[in-house]
Amino acid sequence: MNTLDFLCPSCGGEVTSTERSLQCGNCRRKYRFWKENIPDFTADEDFYYSDFPREALQKLLDRGKEKGWQQALGEVFPTLPLNLRRYLTQMLFNEGQAAWKYLLDLHPQKRVLSCGVGLGSLAISLARSFGEVVGYDLTGEQLELLQMRAAALGMDNITGVRGGDLPRLPFPDDRFDTVVLNGVLRWLPESREGNPRRVQLAFLKEVRRVLKPGGECLIGIENRYSFEEFLGQQAPETALAFSSLMPRKVANIYSLKKQGKPYRSYTYSMRGYKKLFREAGLQPAHAFSPYPMYRRFTQILSLSGHGKVHAAFFGGNPNSRKTRLMNSPSFLKLFAPSFFMLAGKGKCPPAFLEQLLGQLSGPLCRAMGLPAADWQISSLLVASGNKVLAVIENRAAGQNGHPQAAKAIINIAMNPYANERLSENARILDSLHDHPALPEALRERIPRNYLSGELRGEHYHIEAMRPGVPGESISAGREALHKMLRSAFDHLLMLHGAAISHRVVDDSLLEQQFLHPLREVAAFFGRADQQPAFARLEARLGEMLLGKSIPLVWRHGDYSLKNILFDP
Repeated sequence: MNTLDFLCPSCGGEVTSTERSLQCGNCRRKYRFWKENIPDFTADEDFYYSDFPREALQKLLDRGKEKGWQQALGEVFPTLPLNLRRYLTQMLFNEGQAAWKYLLDLHPQKRVLSCGVGLGSLAISLARSFGEVVGYDLTGEQLELLQMRAAALGMDNITGVRGGDLPRLPFPDDRFDTVVLNGVLRWLPESREGNPRRVQLAFLKEVRRVLKPGGECLIGIENRYSFEEFLGQQAPETALAFSSLMPRKVANIYSLKKQGKPYRSYTYSMRGYKKLFREAGLQPAHAFSPYPMYRRFTQILSLSGHGKVHAAFFGGNPNSRKTRLMNSPSFLKLFAPSFFMLAGKGKCPPAFLEQLLGQLSGPLCRAMGLPAADWQISSLLVASGNKVLAVIENRAAGQNGHPQAAKAIINIAMNPYANERLSENARILDSLHDHPALPEALRERIPRNYLSGELRGEHYHIEAMRPGVPGESISAGREALHKMLRSAFDHLLMLHGAAISHRVVDDSLLEQQFLHPLREVAAFFGRADQQPAFARLEARLGEMLLGKSIPLVWRHGDYSLKNILFDP
């Protein structure tokens, strides 16, 4: 990014650069570079907030410069507590937490500002879908990590900029097509002076300024009146139960007494957020409910009235009161734990998923033997392996001679590895449907892959959605559950028996199916003194398997109750 593209966050004047600093031509204020290459527009040089302990992250950055990101991570990770490693693994490698990007207008020619980069996964996922991503954060080490990870992936469209505690954004007017505030708006008043709501409003006005006409802003944030707040489930960031429900003045007294600091992390209802957007000059558009929370979610539910929460994602009986409440848009609009909300500088453009459905509506209806009709998005589900599942339904099908609304699943790959897996899955489904030895009764239970393709670099595969109730949601006695599982295993055994084949283990198969997974386990969960044992295990696997004929069967990644569907 050219330094002439920056404006002074103190006065709004144009910023020019020297070899070692940046200077405003208007107020003459000087800024610096963080670690030589990251423009730094902060007042607090030592600010740090991250899920990664500072000392460990600095060690990772130092070693990464010498040995590369992957090797450095393999050395630093085993020194951290196990629970922290598990959490950081999710934060570092789960691009599914950026599934909300498919609610945006993805385009390889567009520019996005991502405020609050965290450990970099969200910005990296955005960089796969947009032409340019600017990561903006107060913590310099996180920006270093982002740029190191981007370089390791060969991405040259990510730029880090440090800032966030001065009045203005350091960017010109009409600079970005999209701005993302995921977990940012609530905490802005913590680093700025003044009335918290006025601080948030001023920042949203800045967001509007840097958005292009027709640009959009996505905000992920807590609901002030979440049903969890009424149950006294205090937010881990504040440790103040019921605080968001209190009048602001009362919450301030409560916070001063309990924590010795004022209450400044304001949240609002959906109605309150829309009012805030309008005051900032932004036009509220769509709202969604991520479950269980916007920071780490398994699904995103549309609040337009046609979405349904999948009971398996929070457990319990699909007919329970909790399930019925969670399936009520009226309830969620008031009491959802958090929201994803879209607002625009004018009317927001159609979402990527809407554009995809617009292109595929006719071909999909023909592939499924349905009359021409529009499809609707019911919900987004986040699957393992950096995949997103969009549940879609064609309600008109139920009114044209079909017994019920037709449903299908759009599988979307969030990175090249996920696309390889999804492409292989589509090939397997096609092979099974064409397998001559497969009994017809079993063939009917296998989803059919209808369409595969790519739109603006996003790869998708559309398959039939099979009806059924996830085993995890069924309330049954042990004996009844045992019979149900026995029936499921019988179907798997029938499938394996009909489709089994044999293959001689060569170097390629040994590496793909055995050695590569073992090395991943060793890198992230093995201590340094355990590495020789892993090396011996690698050698032993080679001795045992190379040149041997082994049976190969079709597999599913996770035989959990959540993934086994039973007839209602």
